[in-house]
Order: sequence, then structure tokens, then C-alpha cells
Amino acid sequence: MQITGFRPKFRLDGGMPMVIPFIISNTMTLEEGDRTKAVGGAGIEPADAVTDKSFGYVTSFVTKKHLPLRNAVRGTDYDGTYTPSPDGDTYVSASDNLTDKQVYAMIALAQDLVVSAKVDATLGTTTGSNKVGYYLDILTTDSTQLDEDSATTSVANFLTIPGRNAASCVDQEDTSRVYCIAAELQTVGDAVAQTT
Repeated sequence: MQITGFRPKFRLDGGMPMVIPFIISNTMTLEEGDRTKAVGGAGIEPADAVTDKSFGYVTSFVTKKHLPLRNAVRGTDYDGTYTPSPDGDTYVSASDNLTDKQVYAMIALAQDLVVSAKVDATLGTTTGSNKVGYYLDILTTDSTQLDEDSATTSVANFLTIPGRNAASCVDQEDTSRVYCIAAELQTVGDAVAQTT
């Protein structure tokens, strides 16, 4: 399966992505590959505003007993709506998710994590969107994509970095995607501080 959204690739230190379970906010729609933010005491939500900092990326959904939703029974193990898809499963949480069935998103933490990100238009249309060292913002209408025409040399949500080819940020497995790293981060410490 190749999810449409952000695809974690590797950490800057060469290690594997760090993935943690994080409870999903009430009445929230999340898709595998979504960029997320932690909301102190209220769970995880899509980070779909340019002012949002990146906490991590959804990799899957599990029950509070860590059973994958794909194998769980609706009404018994979870409430809400779960829709499997080869492009990335989607989950819409119940209005009482924080206190009742408690479905979690498995989150690959954004700090030091290189991802392959889908861009909403042809790379290179805007100067720099296909070049290493440029910044791009999230597409505010879709938290699984970057906004191609936001390419800039000023700090924005994501910084393009070299992928497998040191001279290019373009993902050679899918040339509509770029290798990047979150430039504006919400760390685990930031998320914990919001709850206290």
C-alpha cells in the first residue's frame, strides 16, 4: 500500500521513524499520511493551517488495546467510522472518543524525520518547489499535501532536502513528491506542556 499523504522515510540520524500511539480528538477526521498536531488534553488533530506546527504523521489506527482497526469490530472495539483504502485508511472519531472507546492514531514523530510529501501541482511551476533548500507550506485544504505555489526562501512549514540524489529533492519513486523535513515543529515536550 502506498498512502497518498506524507510517507515517513528515515530519520536524519539514519534510524527508523519513532512511532507512538496518540488518542484522537472527538469528532475528528484523520487519514493515514495526515500531518498532525497535538492539542493539549484533547488528543491529536489534522495540522491543516500554515500556523500549525508539525507533531507527526498518521501511520495507522488502533484501539485502546492496540488492535488494528482493520481487525477490530465496530461497536465493540471502536465507535466512529473506519474506511480502509489502498491510498490511506480514514477514521472519523466518535463525539466521545476521548472518554469511551478511545481510538488512537499511530504517529510517526516529525522531529528529525525525513518524509516524502505529495505536492498539489507540477513541481517547478513555482521557482524553487523542485529544488533543495526551499521551504513549502501545507496545503490548507488538505493536510496530506504541500502547496506548490508557496515555495520560498523564507522559513515555512517544510524544508526540501536531498533525497536519494544529493542534488535533488524530487522523490524518484514518484516525481510529484519531494523529500522534506518539518521546519516548524511541535515536539513531544510541547504537547506534554499543553496538558499540564
